[in-house]
Amino acid sequence: MKKRNWGFDTKDMDTRIRPQDNFYQYAGGGWMKRNAIPKNESRWGSFMILRQSVDNQLHTLVKEIIKKRGVKKGSPEQLVRDFIRSGMDTAHRREIGLKPLAKQLTLIDRIHTANDLVPTIIKLEKLGGDGVWDTMVDQDMKNSEKYILYLGQSGLGLPDRDYYLKNDAESKRVRSAYRTYLTNLIRLTTQSKNATKDMETVFAIEKKLAEISMKKEDLRDVDKTYFKYSIIKLQKLIPEVNWKDYFHLLGAKCTEVIVMQPDFFKAVGKLLYSVPVEDWKVYLRTHLINNFSSSLTPALEKESFAFYGTVLSGVTQMKPLWRRILHVVNGGFGQALGQLYVDRYFSPRAKEMMLDMVENIFTAYEVRIKNLDWMTPSTKKKAIQKLHQMTRKIGYPDVWKKYKGITITPDEYVGNIIRVDAWHSKQELKKLTKKRVDRKEWFMYPQTVNAYCS
Repeated sequence: MKKRNWGFDTKDMDTRIRPQDNFYQYAGGGWMKRNAIPKNESRWGSFMILRQSVDNQLHTLVKEIIKKRGVKKGSPEQLVRDFIRSGMDTAHRREIGLKPLAKQLTLIDRIHTANDLVPTIIKLEKLGGDGVWDTMVDQDMKNSEKYILYLGQSGLGLPDRDYYLKNDAESKRVRSAYRTYLTNLIRLTTQSKNATKDMETVFAIEKKLAEISMKKEDLRDVDKTYFKYSIIKLQKLIPEVNWKDYFHLLGAKCTEVIVMQPDFFKAVGKLLYSVPVEDWKVYLRTHLINNFSSSLTPALEKESFAFYGTVLSGVTQMKPLWRRILHVVNGGFGQALGQLYVDRYFSPRAKEMMLDMVENIFTAYEVRIKNLDWMTPSTKKKAIQKLHQMTRKIGYPDVWKKYKGITITPDEYVGNIIRVDAWHSKQELKKLTKKRVDRKEWFMYPQTVNAYCS
């Protein structure tokens, strides 16, 4: 009888190491020795190998779509094709420079007083910019049947407050490189005669925001990040912002919100008026350009990669252009691209087989629960009830998302990104008008190598 492959390959182990000394090295040292991390990746393993394989499949698919003629406007093929084309045209991106951000930069230039800040920030958010806090629609953490708007701390260019406040060697290294990056960014994109001074202005504001930001370990504590406010109480908490106007301009219909860090918002309200308006303008302009740096000119993309890719993540080589553009398109039109991917690589029969396999797993779970000796009969009953209530989302949705109302052209890469982001934001805010949470919504795409439990 022919021996089948099963279990794991013992060559992946490093048996020279005692497991009690370093189990990680013992279990996977052999594999790591044979598999160096590629220069254009920050980590490597089975997930990343699968993701690269899927990217190659998508690349084959996209090359065919780009050559396709007579595609229907608004179809998945047209949206994907023209978005890809716009990103791949680096010569055009270099030629137009910052022109795609002209409207946003004009809005910033027109800020004259502190009262202009918040209304301008809202307009910028609708055009791909950002402010000093985030808004997000999600399930109410203490009422999972409802959607609610969350307000959370933000405004930093570095990943976390600790980079600004700690004085260990790593924090100092990253801080120094970040200041160099901001200076280079400002020199490349503005008419400022003193890029170093502008950099110091931006960094000073970010440091103030870092000082009032919640620590990352506290951000994981639900009870420390859940404070429900009516709009009236929110107005009393942060009187410097006209919250009624804020939500109206944002397009959010809500009577209450979750403020995740009330102390941060109280302090930010004061910063809006204590920091000079001209400093805020430098901050907003720099953050806007930073947000789009990897999508504007090749020179800006290289600067962004040198810091965010190499300094922060240790990646020494950029991914090929087609992979970089593909990831942006995937983030914007995940289901459109997914629909094309499924048609080519994942048949209905394959989905049936996966559903059968998962059904067998659930059956095995139920048998095991019934045979547990440490559960009481009533607990087993509740466990099985919970098991049966789990919705299984395998492969791809039964109904595909329709990206209605988005204009995608082959010569406006940043414009395409802005329109896609605005469309997604509008769809998220619409959830606030729904009576119940949509359990059928998918949070991953068919071509995503991953899984989740929500």
